Amino acid sequence: MKSFPFTMMFALLLGLGSFAFAGGNAPEKVSKKEVPREIGGLKPADYTDAPLRVVIERELAASPAELWRYLGNSKTLPLWLKQVKRVDLEKAVHAVNEQGATRVCRFGNTPLSEKIVYIAEERLFAYQAADNAMLSNHLGVIKIEPHGEGSRLTWYQFFDKGSSGMKSSMIKLMMPGMIKKCIKRLDKLARS
Repeated sequence: MKSFPFTMMFALLLGLGSFAFAGGNAPEKVSKKEVPREIGGLKPADYTDAPLRVVIERELAASPAELWRYLGNSKTLPLWLKQVKRVDLEKAVHAVNEQGATRVCRFGNTPLSEKIVYIAEERLFAYQAADNAMLSNHLGVIKIEPHGEGSRLTWYQFFDKGSSGMKSSMIKLMMPGMIKKCIKRLDKLARS
């Protein structure tokens, strides 16, 4: 297992985690009864036995098709996840997301590999980050559904703590704020 460098954790803390220390906002809690057995046709238990740690749901002005222009193409990730400087796709035939492909997100010189495990166009995108010091046994699921004139986006994060106690604790605090910022950027980009 590769070590998750301190510089990466520091960048995440500065860039994504400021919400945890400003205004007393607490991470959103997930109770055990809220854990879905199925999310839009995907069964999380087929990919991880980690607990559901974060669920963020937002109603957006952008349509599912408008959002998918960005979610369905890994090359656009740096536009809505600002800490990612570049994304390289491995094992992909096309330049967009494909089930089974690996996307390598570059945080400066620090890579983080994510395997794309499930895609249902304009509805669902699921990925697994490689085990690192901050988290392990990960599954991220982004679900999009039509809602009124726009859409409802729900982002689920399942994971176990990584090998570093402090860094693992920080990711649980930082992730909800990061996801909220990403969703806001996605909506703005999709409507532009």
